[in-house]
Amino acid sequence: MIDKLKKIIFIISMIIITNENLVFSDSNISNNGGINFKRITIEDGLSQTTVEYIYQDSDGYMWFGTDDGLNKYDGINFEVYKYKGEDENSISGNIIVAIIEDNDGYIWVGSNDEGVNIIDRSNDKVYRLDKEGELNSLLTSTDITVINGYDNKIFIGTNNGINIIDKDKKEIIKYLESDSSFDSDKSKIREIYIDKDKLVWIGTRDGLYTMDENYKFSNLNDIFKDNNINDRVISSVYEDSDGEIWIGLSIDGGLVRYNKDTGKVINYTSNDKNGLSYNSVKDINGDSSGNIWIATNYGLNKFNKSENKFTQYTEKEGLSNNFIYGILFDEEENPWVSTNYGVSKYDINKEKFVNFSISDGLQGNEFNGYSYFKASDGEMFFGGISGLNSFYPKDYKEREIKEKVNISKVQINGKSINFDDVIKLGRENNSIQIQYFLADYRNVSKIKYYYKMEGIDDDWISAENMNYVSYNNLFAGEYEFQVVAINSYGDMGEVESIKIIKDPPIFMSKTAFAIYLIVIAFILYRRWNRVKILNKLVEQRTEQLNNKLVENKILYEQLINQEKRKNNYFINLSHELRTPLNVILSIEQLITVLNKKDNHIDKKKLNHYMEALRGNSKRLLKLINDIIDTAKIESGMYKLDMKDNDIVYLVEELALSMKDFIESKDIELIIDPEIEEKIIECDAGEIEKCIVNVLGNAAKFTEAGGRIEVIITEENGFVNIKVKDTGIGIDKKDMKSIFDRFGQAYNKKTEEFGGSGIGLSLTKQIIELHNGELLVNSELGKGSEFTMRLPEKQP
Repeated sequence: MIDKLKKIIFIISMIIITNENLVFSDSNISNNGGINFKRITIEDGLSQTTVEYIYQDSDGYMWFGTDDGLNKYDGINFEVYKYKGEDENSISGNIIVAIIEDNDGYIWVGSNDEGVNIIDRSNDKVYRLDKEGELNSLLTSTDITVINGYDNKIFIGTNNGINIIDKDKKEIIKYLESDSSFDSDKSKIREIYIDKDKLVWIGTRDGLYTMDENYKFSNLNDIFKDNNINDRVISSVYEDSDGEIWIGLSIDGGLVRYNKDTGKVINYTSNDKNGLSYNSVKDINGDSSGNIWIATNYGLNKFNKSENKFTQYTEKEGLSNNFIYGILFDEEENPWVSTNYGVSKYDINKEKFVNFSISDGLQGNEFNGYSYFKASDGEMFFGGISGLNSFYPKDYKEREIKEKVNISKVQINGKSINFDDVIKLGRENNSIQIQYFLADYRNVSKIKYYYKMEGIDDDWISAENMNYVSYNNLFAGEYEFQVVAINSYGDMGEVESIKIIKDPPIFMSKTAFAIYLIVIAFILYRRWNRVKILNKLVEQRTEQLNNKLVENKILYEQLINQEKRKNNYFINLSHELRTPLNVILSIEQLITVLNKKDNHIDKKKLNHYMEALRGNSKRLLKLINDIIDTAKIESGMYKLDMKDNDIVYLVEELALSMKDFIESKDIELIIDPEIEEKIIECDAGEIEKCIVNVLGNAAKFTEAGGRIEVIITEENGFVNIKVKDTGIGIDKKDMKSIFDRFGQAYNKKTEEFGGSGIGLSLTKQIIELHNGELLVNSELGKGSEFTMRLPEKQP
């Protein structure tokens, strides 16, 4: 097997893949310092360009998971595994997200939504674990996210819990969403990491857990809670050489350092002085010196444990792009990172970046997360959106360029001149342009020039990659123009210079005296004209003040109108509160009087009184609850319980429950869903509240003999719930204010029908908390149509 592995490595090292064909490596010398990038694409046999996952088995073969099949690569040829319908000896799905080899040499392959496949290479068999009655019937989900393992234990993470396959005990242990350890987002596994003590670290979208060799779970979410860390979406877990655990958080939680022996927790964020460059962590890795390297959505970070200090690296320090996916280390401990604009190597000795892009042979400038791998012989693989690249970092040799900047062209007043070490300017020459270049053609865009004119500029001026500079209106005297360049590798060359001498003016000429007279006349004219200018400035300032007064008046009127709307709101609210209270008090007084007179209250009347008492109490309670809910939403304290619900069933059941109430008002209710079933993520209780508010509002403003229609449609990932009535409608001038509880129109109609305006305001706020929107279309006297637009999936 060792000989076979050596042979594969030898073949890989001799072959380089170009954009078109396979050619020998010496025919594809890179433009960037002599490194050979193999570019592997569809033309070379790769099944699909988007590479999601990379793995090397014990025989040295490389496995590439793509969005359209699994690829086995021996350095020359590809063997592609794809789903082939009824062929049971094919993989069950083509979107490959996880690959691992077990101790028996079986390849375990996880696919997106199609379960797990086990490839037996010795017998050329594929076991598809996606059928009832086979192993997958025992898995918690076919939506695989990550696979890892040790010894004879395989851990399969899904979007609905984790599964442990113990090959020694021949048993499967699963933890479902319904288990106490996992619920909701906690069951969506994003990371499975096995430390040196064989403790399994399980990162989810909402927390962190560990599992020992006896499958005992420990919930570590208290380390986040106790340290006020709200972000619990785990992106990566890493154990350093000291046994400390480093946890990357994906949203805005930054980096967590956890000592599993002492329980000590430190949270590093970008809010700290000299902290992380950004709080969204993509990858964590460590070098042999004990430094921790962190990839974020905005820059690369190195944490020195002995100094307890972060060093940030961004585009400002020479990084090719700030969005980083993965980190790999070469034999000299230099980190190589994949970004959204190529691959960057950081030379730790020279403290500079060397950047590689598509012009150097990369598959493209954009790479993918989780698609990076360092093989056993040191070869690095980075997968992107147009294939993948492999290379040996040890082959990289920087070629130094020591040439000076060349001053190639000089123009005086727009005309080119011949020049040597000294340039002489006549009295009439006052404009000079100097062009220069550095003979480094590997990546011209990365060259940076600096220049200064001795006698004018105190410091060096950065020209970036602009290779010319112009000076105008030079005074008489001697100058020295100096220019220096930093090449594409970040090395600064030697300074090139040229002298410039401008002849002095003739002070005593007639032309000079004429100029003096003109200047004096001009100064006198300016003084005479100054008063006029000042008067004009005063007029302009006066006009500005008047405009400001007008603006203040408008703002004052707007404030008055706002206060009026608030006053109308509280008047309307007082009506709503007073009506049920008056009914309750009247019933209480009536019953009290009857009791004092010892008059017997028959059961029918008592039931009537109690029904009125109950209905008005509920009305009062709903109004108060709406006020409280609105206050909670505005303060950010309102919480939603998002779950999968059949929105069609929910709306139909709720509408039917209100049918008797609506039809008792002699209003026809029509329920007309265009779809039979639709599962969306929502808080069922809150959506019910919205539907009740909108239906109740329609019933309130629709007169007897009218009609209310409830229509359900779907469109581009959204569900539309329309409530259409033939009621009084809404005036166009009031359309913008119906969802504003302070701006709710208060007039005879609203006073007649009742309503504080809280219901629609609360409904709009709840729908927007679901990332949806509440739309209204109405015409006065003809009715209204309210549309609750809800997304199928929450972001």
